[in-house]
Amino acid sequence: MCPVHLLYGCRRLKQDYLFGDEWPNVEKFNVHVHGSRDQAEKVHVGDILRREGELVRRLVCMEGADVLVAGN
Repeated sequence: MCPVHLLYGCRRLKQDYLFGDEWPNVEKFNVHVHGSRDQAEKVHVGDILRREGELVRRLVCMEGADVLVAGN
């Protein structure tokens, strides 16, 4: 199985990060997460996508990966 990268955005990590305590235990599963309301400057899933842009580009263009983006 190839590595999986989940770009996950939510309002508040403590309230909205579904299964957050389980993701680190999944083999070859990488979560890039941010709570948009957990700090003064809002950060949304699109911001995570831009921040991880080089990784996403490499995975899609060079490794033929699919990208999963989720947010609430």
